[in-house]
Amino acid sequence: MNTEQKNIETCLAESVLAEVANVPTDPQFVSLVDESLDQLKQQAAAQTGYEDYEKVVWQHKPYTFTSQVAQMKSNLILLLRRLWRFPFGRGASRSLSDDGSSDAGSLRSLSDAGSIRSLADMWSHYIPRLSGNAEYGIPSRLAQLTDLPSAPLLLSDRKISGIPEAHDGMSMVRILCDSAYAATITEITDDTTGWTLTKNNIMATIRSLFPNIAKIKLGFKESVGVVFGAAPDDTDLSELEHIQYNGSAAADGITWISKNGDLHLPKLKDFYANQRGAIIFGDKLNGSFIAEEIETISGGWDGQFINTYRMPRFYAPKLRKLTGGAWHGSSNLGASSVGSTDLLTEVIVGYGSVFSHAHYLLNRPNVIKVEFRVTADTNVNLAGWNPTNVLADQDLLQQFLSNFKTYIAERLTDQGAGKTITLSQAVRNAIHAAEDTYHIENIIITQKGWTISPAPN
Repeated sequence: MNTEQKNIETCLAESVLAEVANVPTDPQFVSLVDESLDQLKQQAAAQTGYEDYEKVVWQHKPYTFTSQVAQMKSNLILLLRRLWRFPFGRGASRSLSDDGSSDAGSLRSLSDAGSIRSLADMWSHYIPRLSGNAEYGIPSRLAQLTDLPSAPLLLSDRKISGIPEAHDGMSMVRILCDSAYAATITEITDDTTGWTLTKNNIMATIRSLFPNIAKIKLGFKESVGVVFGAAPDDTDLSELEHIQYNGSAAADGITWISKNGDLHLPKLKDFYANQRGAIIFGDKLNGSFIAEEIETISGGWDGQFINTYRMPRFYAPKLRKLTGGAWHGSSNLGASSVGSTDLLTEVIVGYGSVFSHAHYLLNRPNVIKVEFRVTADTNVNLAGWNPTNVLADQDLLQQFLSNFKTYIAERLTDQGAGKTITLSQAVRNAIHAAEDTYHIENIIITQKGWTISPAPN
């Protein structure tokens, strides 16, 4: 650029635009940026208490940017300063609704972690992180800071992923070996997905390392041949698709998850345990089981899936296979003994073929609703379902009969010749007694062609 300057009003627009377009490639552009931003940098340094920033400013002088247009420098400086003041990151974006449209009435907070609005914000973000922490032996790196662009590189090895409570710069060795410090950790988060869990008794390991752990998120896709152990109530296994447990029948060979509230496994497709492997055991689930994608649950002699009295709802709308658990039927939603305080009231599965054994729903006295989501085209065995508390209450009985008609009888295949639905004697008698009102026998026998076993008495 020459030193003979012209007033911008005497220049052709295309000439001005051409110069603006070429400015970033000009060797003097760095000097222009330094001059534009030094004032902001000094303000930022003052706000964050970084007294040595004058050294950084001094390195950028003298400023040498010139232009053939007299007003070019001042306008570019104004532009650069405004760019730095622009709210970058999530803080400047409108939130989007589920359909992808912009929600004009909802702007995310401009002070959130994703928003870097100015140089002052950037310096206030980086300088504390570079200051170190003498208490935990984390050295300061401020002496290595020459300018703002170098800050991210100085911090690239400082933060441990997945332990949000860890002090910035704390080493993994210190976290694991300093028991006093480990006791301050209450949350670990795994943001990686798709891996396979093969380490045995993982929950016990985590608890031993972090005795006050309360929140765990693990992104593994499958668990093969391992014991989970007792998990904290706030445990997120939302990426889990497959569980395969090949353990012994010993009492400690149980893979289980405790949960104070609903247990939601949105991607779980199958569960297999050859012996004594229960995903939920004892009274460790105080909420519903929800697995929208699970299709098979299977196991060996005592391959339990759920053994708890404190689950009000079992929701598995794609479940087509449920086998195993010959000892006391807990892998097929039965219970080992009668529990009058049993909370299970609703069971929703994909296919009637799920119910193929007399143990299913054994000793579950409060189940008022069993639902098939898909037409049942094979024999259905509900002999274990004897909801004594429901049948003894006239209001609950009417709801039970309505549910049975809608969610079972009407969802049997119309080609029922040679097929049988087996009920407990108490349920059979209740259906027969209410035939004039609900017409369940007519639907099953006359319309659908099925046989009902046993006969009423």
